[in-house]
Amino acid sequence: MSSVYCLISSGDLHLLPASATEHAQLTARDALPFYAPAALGDPSQRAALEPPLSSASESTINHILDEYSARSVYLPLALVALTADAESAQSQQQIRDMIVEVFPEWDASQISVARLTGGITNMLLQCTYQQGTPAEKTVLVRTYGKGTDVIIDRDREFISHLVLNSLGLAPPVHARFANGLVYGFLPGRSLSPEELAYPSIYPYIAQTLGHWHRKIHGKHIEQGIRKLKEYNHMQAMAGSLQRHALTNAAPKKPLCLSLWQLIEQWIEIIPQIPQVVESFEENRDLAQDQAHGIDVQRILQQELAWLLDKVGSESFSRTVLSHCDLLSGNVIMLPEGTVSATEEASISTIDQNPVRFIDYEYMLPSPRGFDIANHFAEWQGFDCDKSKIPQPSPQNPVMRKWAEAYLSTSPNVTPANLERKVDRLIEEIHGFYGMPGFYWGIWAAIQSEISIIDFDYAGYSKLRLNEYWEWKRGYQD
Repeated sequence: MSSVYCLISSGDLHLLPASATEHAQLTARDALPFYAPAALGDPSQRAALEPPLSSASESTINHILDEYSARSVYLPLALVALTADAESAQSQQQIRDMIVEVFPEWDASQISVARLTGGITNMLLQCTYQQGTPAEKTVLVRTYGKGTDVIIDRDREFISHLVLNSLGLAPPVHARFANGLVYGFLPGRSLSPEELAYPSIYPYIAQTLGHWHRKIHGKHIEQGIRKLKEYNHMQAMAGSLQRHALTNAAPKKPLCLSLWQLIEQWIEIIPQIPQVVESFEENRDLAQDQAHGIDVQRILQQELAWLLDKVGSESFSRTVLSHCDLLSGNVIMLPEGTVSATEEASISTIDQNPVRFIDYEYMLPSPRGFDIANHFAEWQGFDCDKSKIPQPSPQNPVMRKWAEAYLSTSPNVTPANLERKVDRLIEEIHGFYGMPGFYWGIWAAIQSEISIIDFDYAGYSKLRLNEYWEWKRGYQD
């Protein structure tokens, strides 16, 4: 089976077989790729379904189809082999061919492709059909960066995106192919690092993140990931997938269930590059292990154990489904939003909030304090100007206003307990202020060995690890 439809219905993931004919017929309508239940009368198609759908009645399947809240087509054999030159004629044609496979009613000659900038992990392209006409439609195509499957679980990213879309928190994901995604384009624009600190913007970001942390529940995402991995494994064992088509076809390691587990996995593969060694040598007095030479993995493992002991308990910061990558480029201000460097936002209900989040590849259960601290670390931008990061102090009015906005949609916050809740949240955030440097420092060191993107990952790794050491020095004092 070359493709399946993935539907989120009543919170659960369901995989339904699809044929090219059905796909062409259904996408010719003004709808996303969708599955018609008639083909389920074919026993060979039913056999490919995961339990319990393989033995489900027609009424059960129709109920799933009636109740779905998000859907996508999964094309595990479709591979887009782009080079770094996305503007080449060959690369452009590959993208057009992919888009036509997802939207068969589109004419490839009327699709324009433009590379977008901003990310340092993947290649992002904007594809516009019939540009400049009333029928204009735009989607985004993101191809995974070389080797990034060793640091990112692409099944998790896909299922998280589907679930977010089902909750109205993300644009539709039209398709997943072997090495990328095709998904909806949000109107508006991404922010600059400077704008993250604007008083007309940061309360909206805080409120949106608080809403995310309360609304998204991990059970459906974890169940969907397991189901998709089982399906991929079944197809791989049956010989339906080519070896090169999907790097996650068969589970290579246990399912990562938390930020802490992810960092453990990253430490296992971090290279001992000179810039990381220099960071350790310059801050050796702060390391938990001072009795041995510079062994990058051992030092990082002991630092992780120290962090777990200090801030890893559920009582210190509760675990939530976290974005884990809220840099400025992943924050979208919708067209109706107002941007001002001086005016203050007046937040009301979440429905009137003009801020949205995109790019969910690092989304994972993590302490909420980390997700917030990680966002504040992004106020410095890629230049790592730490002076732009707000001080996590209860006396800082910016931090207090941010925390109040974050808590504004919580039913457990009242005027009587607001001050106490704000103080407690700021304490959480402060406890995680060094961890973004630790996290992204390890990530960048790995990227320095695998990425083909023109970026100084090794130097960036040292900068971010030094942030961790600087924070630890102050935290211990």
